[in-house]
Amino acid sequence: MRHAKVLRLQEGALITLLNGEGSSALAQVRAEDKMSFKVEILSVTRTIPSPNRSALALGLLKQAGLDLVTEKAVEIGINHLHFFRGERSEKKNLSFSRLERIAVSAMKQSGGLFLPKIALYPSIEAVPREYTSLYYGSLAIQPRVEAQDESSLFYVGPEKGFSEKEHAFLHKIKARAISLSARTLRAETAGILAAYFLERGKQIESC
Repeated sequence: MRHAKVLRLQEGALITLLNGEGSSALAQVRAEDKMSFKVEILSVTRTIPSPNRSALALGLLKQAGLDLVTEKAVEIGINHLHFFRGERSEKKNLSFSRLERIAVSAMKQSGGLFLPKIALYPSIEAVPREYTSLYYGSLAIQPRVEAQDESSLFYVGPEKGFSEKEHAFLHKIKARAISLSARTLRAETAGILAAYFLERGKQIESC
């Protein structure tokens, strides 16, 4: 177990241990000091991941935007975060260790059991497309639909939007244009709403 969710670390306290891969353990603190603690595992629960996968493909944003989308997407339940260097992205790299810390914190805070996979790709074309449905954010379309497929990927452009080449690519792969709001959204807001759009579909399918 790699991550502990602890309120007050005292001898005899019960804590939950998570590994980010579907396993959780109830444990009791047996000894502790300022630098370390020992626990006794009381029980272990393993959860099988849902076959319904959801992924967000997001053009690189400024750091504050990356942090926010990562935190909220993990809280919502997204399985994969595919960041890519958009042609109009001002930022070209990201700190995996920083985003992983944010993701771990969001997973624990929201009670999640699975830590999303975070990856960076050199372009939108390089993002894996092994999903049954592909979507992208658009201001021009106002569909009344819900994502209800086994696996879905939603593309969101960087702050300055998709380039003409990226738009052509999205049309080529037959990604479906989805309007997330009648208003013009910040890229990070669009990313959060796209994550909700995908997870909302899972909730409807399971009802």
